[in-house]
Amino acid sequence: MVHSQGGNFAYKAALKNPSKVKAMVMVETSGSPDPDKTDFSALKNIPMLWVWGDYTGESSFWKSIVARQEKVRAQVNKLGGTAEVMMLPELGVKGNSHMIMMD
Repeated sequence: MVHSQGGNFAYKAALKNPSKVKAMVMVETSGSPDPDKTDFSALKNIPMLWVWGDYTGESSFWKSIVARQEKVRAQVNKLGGTAEVMMLPELGVKGNSHMIMMD
């Protein structure tokens, strides 16, 4: 499980050694390889979940971050992987900042 820029570490580890990673949970991750320049086929057997709190749709910065992660998610799913997203406000869980684990 990673948060924010820590996403870079999870992606790098999983892409380099996919057999060592059982699953990936990205909590409002903003770090990732460029989805337009990266082959994510090594991740197709790793279940992935992105968790987003409130406010991601309220700023252009976070809109672009979510869009980037959605590109990654779409690629992994297209490869036959399991890549899911959890938008907490859509599930009725509201009041979460970027620091979801502390809210």
